[in-house]
Amino acid sequence: MNDDRPTHAVKAVIKNDEGKILFLQRKPDSTKKVIPNWDFPGGIVEAGEEDKAALRREVQEELSVDLKVSDEIGKWTFFRPFDQKTVDVTNYFVELLSDDFVLSGEHIDFKWATLEEAKQLPVKDQSVFDALGM
Repeated sequence: MNDDRPTHAVKAVIKNDEGKILFLQRKPDSTKKVIPNWDFPGGIVEAGEEDKAALRREVQEELSVDLKVSDEIGKWTFFRPFDQKTVDVTNYFVELLSDDFVLSGEHIDFKWATLEEAKQLPVKDQSVFDALGM
């Protein structure tokens, strides 16, 4: 039986002192047909895991930094072509407890961008901008 239920993910909206938002550029993956698009830090919530715990785990894995998860600010949805899944995403404001972060092997670059600059980046889905809560 095909499982058509959406997958749930959580993403971190991280702002710096200038009000710019942190975006990470995904490493290309030909096996999953993943293009090097830009996205917020975060990832899939595992079964039985709370959103905020999943977000702490994902951001620590991706940036090797301690953080504080704050309020939920919006939701968006995108389609994952490699497995034909719809992913429902919840965004949270997140504060990094250090400016010293290191990218994991999942990403090849990072960028601090204003909202207008971010709208020019190739992202998974433009609905990400509707869910910024800004």
